[in-house]
Amino acid sequence: MEFKAFFFKLNEDFSPEYAEANNDGKPSENNRLYEWEDELILKNDIKSVEVLEGETYILKGEINGESFEEEVKDMLLFNILGEDNSTTQMACSNVLIDKYELIEDNQIELRVFFKGDEPLSNPVPGVYIALQDFPKRLID
Repeated sequence: MEFKAFFFKLNEDFSPEYAEANNDGKPSENNRLYEWEDELILKNDIKSVEVLEGETYILKGEINGESFEEEVKDMLLFNILGEDNSTTQMACSNVLIDKYELIEDNQIELRVFFKGDEPLSNPVPGVYIALQDFPKRLID
């Protein structure tokens, strides 16, 4: 099955009252529901998605030629299992999540909605870490 992931950051200034009075209850250019949206599509066929709450995510990378691995705790992990036995992982700090939906029909679709008032970092596609949870050693 095809897999698509959508990540939405809610606009904390969105006014449902303004939308109702001026635009039939719908968001508009001057009253946006989302501050931003990301969309990711995996190219391989997916057989399932495993959701794990309150887990530790290992952020790996390289700074100035040196490799690092840092633990980020209290994460919501999505392990996306491919038909070819591959695993792709997406992760979000629990403190960021307003809600999420996992919809399976002719494709698998993940929709994650982030609170509008929580600052975050997106160090790699599909990984969203609250600034308060981001490894301090990597901020300098």
